[in-house]
Amino acid sequence: MIFSSSDWHSPPDGLPQKVKEWIRSGKELNSKLIVVGDAFDLVIYGVDKYRNSIAVNDLIECLDGYNLDFICGNHDSIKLVNKLSLPNNIHVSKQLDIDFNGVTWHFEHGHRLGGWGTVGKIIPTFTNFMAEYFPKLWYLICKKMGWLASSLKSNGEREKYSKLVGLVHSAYLEYIEKNKVNCVIGHTHRTFASDVWTNSHKFTLLDCGNIGDGSYCLIGKVYQGIDWL
Repeated sequence: MIFSSSDWHSPPDGLPQKVKEWIRSGKELNSKLIVVGDAFDLVIYGVDKYRNSIAVNDLIECLDGYNLDFICGNHDSIKLVNKLSLPNNIHVSKQLDIDFNGVTWHFEHGHRLGGWGTVGKIIPTFTNFMAEYFPKLWYLICKKMGWLASSLKSNGEREKYSKLVGLVHSAYLEYIEKNKVNCVIGHTHRTFASDVWTNSHKFTLLDCGNIGDGSYCLIGKVYQGIDWL
């Protein structure tokens, strides 16, 4: 069994309770745990605030040696995550492919595709540069502009299905049809499940949604709300 969630947006001062419950539930079922990007807001707060932080220590303690696949997103690039020197049971990567019941499941954050074009390449490059070299200034700018993702999502997030979300999902539906794999993403903060028939084989796109709403993926199903806690 595979438990997958995304977009924790944990600030340095602690891991959200719903993340802790998700880890506990997955461990109790002896499941494979995968976080599909944006676990930490490294691009906002900077690496220094996460070193020896409560959030990182919470994650280590909750796992207690249990394996976690940590796929990096646009808020926690692999370059920044690697600077945290996480323990060996936390496996960091940009994407992950797993063979499950004879079908390949592809996991990635979801910011790579979706019609962003040049803007989608420039923004992550700029934000990562600011977070790495001018973290204090960048944090003040983000706070002033109201861009602190972790605080914005503290009360849950049930947005309408926007055009941008649709572009991301459409792009990944094309990806799974072309590559003949099932795919799990995050990034949009909207749960989604869709089946595409290709050459008589059924391929699925799952979006983990936002852990702040209690949403996560169990391969084949999407749970939304807080009834799973």
